[in-house]
Amino acid sequence: PDTTFCQSTGYILNAGSGYTSYQWQDGSSDSIFVADSSGLYYVYVENPCSYGYDSIYLEAFPITDIDLGNDTTACSGSVILLDPGFGFISFLWHDGSMNQFYSADQSGLYWVEVIDNNLCPSFDTIAIDFVAPDPNIGNDTIVCSGENVTFYVQDGFVNYSWQDGSTLPYLIAGSAGTYWCEVTDTMGCLGRDTVNLGLNYPPAISLGNDTSFCSGENIWLNVLISDSASSFHWHDGSTDSSYQVTEPGYYWVSAVNDCGTGWDSVYVASKQLPLVFLGNDTIIFAGDQILLDAGSGFENYLWLDGSTIQTYQLNEAGTYWVNVFDGSCYNTDTILIEPVSCDLFIPIVFTPNGDPYNENFYAQASKEVYDFYLQVFNRWGEEIWFTRDKDEFWDGNHNGRPAAEGSYFWLVSYKCSGSNQTFNLK
Repeated sequence: PDTTFCQSTGYILNAGSGYTSYQWQDGSSDSIFVADSSGLYYVYVENPCSYGYDSIYLEAFPITDIDLGNDTTACSGSVILLDPGFGFISFLWHDGSMNQFYSADQSGLYWVEVIDNNLCPSFDTIAIDFVAPDPNIGNDTIVCSGENVTFYVQDGFVNYSWQDGSTLPYLIAGSAGTYWCEVTDTMGCLGRDTVNLGLNYPPAISLGNDTSFCSGENIWLNVLISDSASSFHWHDGSTDSSYQVTEPGYYWVSAVNDCGTGWDSVYVASKQLPLVFLGNDTIIFAGDQILLDAGSGFENYLWLDGSTIQTYQLNEAGTYWVNVFDGSCYNTDTILIEPVSCDLFIPIVFTPNGDPYNENFYAQASKEVYDFYLQVFNRWGEEIWFTRDKDEFWDGNHNGRPAAEGSYFWLVSYKCSGSNQTFNLK
């Protein structure tokens, strides 16, 4: 042969340009002819001045047939090994890889080009579709405890296999968890779907243990709940999630949600406050001291100045308080100590003898003294004289005659401005 070529690529014969006509061996009239087999090829050319002829003998290397197989369908998860065959000096796959073998595991179009020992290329393609059954159990769902739900798989599969080994196209479930079904189609391919089942419960509520509060105070009952509730209902019809207790007794509450009702009750007792008494409000004279005693038997004492003992010594007027704690409750008492705001002087002797000195017996009282009552008694307890006027005096006469010389006793009672207390002196 004059030359050789690869049949798979053809051989281009070019008669050149500038001629007015061309005629190839097959009668075609282009300036170019593509040879695709072995044989003698020739062409006649003409122009206005002359004509010409040329021929060539070509030998074609035959096409090497490769076969990746027919387009196919396979189960997802499987692998198809593609092989164009042996005896080639190079391989080039669609993704640029150059190995003889190719592992296909995704749907798509695959191709390979090979070069044989004659340096001739060959090419083949295959379309592969990896498929899997697509069962549908349904969406994740939640039901109330004690209820069942049925999960269905659509028809059209050969086999069904649930996680518990059952083989029906449906499953009745009543427990929280994950459920799955694996199906087999007519190709033998496997597919699976999974669904989660959750459970809701009636409200589980608690008011806590029985409790108590100190008299005069209050406590709040709070509903402790393990599951959501849409509404609450207390014994008295109130609907909040907490309740203020001011009286002892039994208290109950119910809670409702879509799955039912839960309830709880509690007994609340009232504790007596510790009894503390500092005494009645009183007065204090200048220079005097008063000892306040909160009483014994308490765990803690707290006075107004921060001291923490049972008693408190004071020497001036004011408001004093103490807070005591008996181990359960606190209580406070207050006492008002008022200053004495008036003066009173009564002499112990007088001499009604006609001289200018000590002729009368009387009280010397400041203007703050009121409700004044002064009595004079002889030694046998007989009342000799009295007055309710702090400015009145006794001249020593009794029943129109001078009283006998001797010892007499007096009693006086009065009040002072700023205090309701009655003072008694003798």
